[in-house]
Amino acid sequence: VSYAPPNIYPMSAPRFTAGSGVERPHPVGRDLGIYVHIPFCSYHCTFCFYATKIGADLTQKRRYIDSLITELDWVREGSVLTQLYVGGGTPTALPPGLLARILEAVFEKMASGSRHVHTVEASPETLTPEHVAVLQSHGIGRVSMGVQSLNDGVLDTVRRRHTREMVE
Repeated sequence: VSYAPPNIYPMSAPRFTAGSGVERPHPVGRDLGIYVHIPFCSYHCTFCFYATKIGADLTQKRRYIDSLITELDWVREGSVLTQLYVGGGTPTALPPGLLARILEAVFEKMASGSRHVHTVEASPETLTPEHVAVLQSHGIGRVSMGVQSLNDGVLDTVRRRHTREMVE
């Protein structure tokens, strides 16, 4: 799913106002999927309009993961987490150990025996064998690889740093 850039919304969407309908209670016992946003990237692609943080150091990444883990405590008691999607940004811009920490924290909250396929986005520039091992050991069944093109000219135009050879 792709959304319009934020600068388009003032022209296309009604003005947002807080109200009682903003936060809706989730029925206890109903299955929930969870999206975890990892905003970190090594550089900015020209087509990207997602919330990203370029050039974050290890301390910033650790603080962010710590905050996400704290937020997981807000999951309502009795909620049943059954599916995970980790996107970004570039989740594999995290060191493998930090990626493992957030996956472990989510799966601790998740219903045992979930049969859903869990997804993590990755990039050819940052996905390492260590990342693959972390994903496998946590039962991630789908890796969405950010390969926008195999044409090096197109990749250069959109400022992607991977090459066709890296993908192959």
